[in-house]
Amino acid sequence: MSVLLTLFPGQDPLSWKTAFAELLPDEAVWLDSEVPDPSLVELAVVGARPQADFSHYPNLGAAFLLSAGVDHLIRGGLPEVPIVRLADPAMAHSMAIYATYWTIHFQREFERYRADQAQHRWEARPTSVPADFSVGILGFGTIGQVVANMVGSLGYPVNAWSRSPHEANGEKHFAGIERLDGFLAASRLVVNLLPSTPETVAILNRERLAGMEPGSFLVNIGRGVTIDTEAMLEALDSGALSGVTLDVFETEPLEADSPLWDHPSVHLTPHISGDTLLATAPAVVAANISRWRRGEEVAPIFDPSRGY
Repeated sequence: MSVLLTLFPGQDPLSWKTAFAELLPDEAVWLDSEVPDPSLVELAVVGARPQADFSHYPNLGAAFLLSAGVDHLIRGGLPEVPIVRLADPAMAHSMAIYATYWTIHFQREFERYRADQAQHRWEARPTSVPADFSVGILGFGTIGQVVANMVGSLGYPVNAWSRSPHEANGEKHFAGIERLDGFLAASRLVVNLLPSTPETVAILNRERLAGMEPGSFLVNIGRGVTIDTEAMLEALDSGALSGVTLDVFETEPLEADSPLWDHPSVHLTPHISGDTLLATAPAVVAANISRWRRGEEVAPIFDPSRGY
C-alpha cells in the first residue's frame, strides 16, 4: 500500500513525510521525486501542484487534499478519482480568529485611532457595542459556522447566508440567491467565505455592493474571484464601503501594480487566515485515509456539480 505526498511550495517535505509515515505505518509514503514506479501509487496527499498530471498514476484510487479548496487542482487538471478536501478544525478556528479580529477592529474604530496617533491627536470617541454591529457570514458551511459561533459569543448579532436552508442556531438565516440582497443590507460587516464556483464569480458585484448598508465593511477569506475588485474600489471611494480586509485574491501572489496595495481603506494579508498546519493537518488526513482503507465513509468529498 502506497501514498504519494506532494506539497505546497515552501513546505518542508521531510517533516511532512515523517508525520504521515508515523501516522500511517502500514503505508509506503513517497514524495513525488521518490516514486519508484508510478503504477504503485494508490492514494495521493496533495498540497499545491498547478502543473499536476495525475494521469501518470494509473492505479490512483483517491486524492486527499491539504487544503479546503480545490482551485489549484482545477488549474492543473482534476484527477478522475474521488477528491477528499481538508476539514481541519484547527484551520477553521484560525479563520474564525482572523474574522473576529477584523470584526473588533472595525467595530471599535481602531482605524481612526491609528490615524489619530499618526497626527498626535488625542480624541476619544463614543464606544459602540457589539449588539449594534451585525456580522453577516456569507457562506455558511463548516467554517462559516465556526466563525458565526465565535463572533456570536462576543455579542455580535449574526446573519448567515447559504444556497440552501440551514437550521438556525441563534443567527438569522437567509437562504437562496433571492435573499442575498436582504442579507447584505442587514449586515454591518460581511465575512465572505464563498468558494470559487461558476455561480459565485463576481457575486459581490457593483449592484450588490451598492445594496450593502452605507459605510459597511467587508472581510474576504473565501476566494478572490467572488468579488468584483473594480466595483469594490469604487464603493470604497464613494463611502459605500468604509473598509475592507482581503486575504484572498483573484491572482496570487497579488500583482505588484495592483491598486489594492496602496488604497488607504484596504488591508491585505497573503492568504494566511487559515494555514495548513503540520501540527494538525496530517492527523486529519491520515484518519480519512485509514477510513478509506477500511471501506468506511470519508468526508468532505469534492462535488464537481457544486464546485466544492
